[in-house]
Amino acid sequence: MFDEKLKGYEFEKEIGKGAFANVILATKMGTGEKFAIKRIDKSYINDKRYKKYLNNEIFILNNLNHPNTIKYYGMKMGMNYIYLIFEFCNGGDLQSCLKQYLKKYNKPFSQEIVQHIMRQVISGFVYIHSRKILHRDIKLENVLVKFKTEDDKENLNMLKTEIKITDFGFSRYLKADSLAKSILGNPINMAPNILRKMARIENDTEFGYDEKADIWSLGTITYELLVGCPAFEANSYEDLISKVSDGKYKIPHEITLSKEALSFLNGMLRYDPKSRLSVEELSKQFFLTRPVSTFRNVALKQQGIDPTQSIVMSSKDNINISTMIGVYEGVDISKYDPNDTVDNKSICKIENGKRINEEPTDVIGKEIEKCNIDNQYKIEEKKKDVNEGITKYLHEKFDEMNKDCFYIEPLLIPTQPTDNYNSFDPISKFMDTL
Repeated sequence: MFDEKLKGYEFEKEIGKGAFANVILATKMGTGEKFAIKRIDKSYINDKRYKKYLNNEIFILNNLNHPNTIKYYGMKMGMNYIYLIFEFCNGGDLQSCLKQYLKKYNKPFSQEIVQHIMRQVISGFVYIHSRKILHRDIKLENVLVKFKTEDDKENLNMLKTEIKITDFGFSRYLKADSLAKSILGNPINMAPNILRKMARIENDTEFGYDEKADIWSLGTITYELLVGCPAFEANSYEDLISKVSDGKYKIPHEITLSKEALSFLNGMLRYDPKSRLSVEELSKQFFLTRPVSTFRNVALKQQGIDPTQSIVMSSKDNINISTMIGVYEGVDISKYDPNDTVDNKSICKIENGKRINEEPTDVIGKEIEKCNIDNQYKIEEKKKDVNEGITKYLHEKFDEMNKDCFYIEPLLIPTQPTDNYNSFDPISKFMDTL
């Protein structure tokens, strides 16, 4: 199945595949520990752009150390492949977990489950953003799930999971007083200004973005976890741009959410980047800091309105949600301002990160060069071993073929007879005949 082996690891099966790499479940020989190994064909390194992103990913992974970011154990080189070694998450990604949950229970995750997941995601992003790192590719597929036990995995017990943020291939450090400008990521989760720039709708020469682009993407995955489908679901690229530009997203009537959840969403899905909350501010939202049992759910009145009506929220309105469409039972919808649903204490430690101004080094090129030198050395050693083996074999064969022959060892003949030269000695007589 696998055309190349990695020393010290036993490959079991492929557990993921992308455009440039596949991910293999492997067991470390001697310990039995499981790892996820990303295998990349060396031929892709000829693409300078891809090589740049891979170098950048390794550079950032080497500078991350947080319980909610994927653990990276290093890189190894084979003859044909590059191997990146990661911790193994037995639950796969959030996208697959949500699909399994929808199929099994016919409903999306509960607010309690989403709170459990987003507490860890936001904690990870408080750390990431404190390091001045932009992820730029936040989607459910890039959030991994690690169940506590196999029984938890079998029963989809999402409250017994560790959450790991992964795939930093598009990530970059945000240098002081600068903005990112590359158009990267999944359009469904992409911030409006980046999406419109990609579609060439906006030709602003001063275009750029910062950490607030990640916040919008965090809002899209939170919505999908709560509702079970994308916030801006579309059948075409043009339809997607139209919906995101319009700024409205719906909460279906059959989904019961609390004002805490709606405020949390509203703090992220804001069309204007400046009005979005930072991860530090999100970490203090009631939705993350308070027990779900204390939440007050928003329910549509069952009389006098269309039962199929949805809550419509607009990312373009003022920061409050007073313009939401719908009639609510005993709830003042003007209070859903995320600034009014905040605790002083964060769910996680907020660190003071340092900007890293150095550029990622070409670790891939150096490792390939080192690997080529090692391989050349091994080839030379192999040739040497082969030559020595052939020589030894020929000597043994020669000795075997001539084992019954008698040889006279070559004798040194003095240029002049010495005083003790004995002409009566048989050997000496033989020498005289020469």
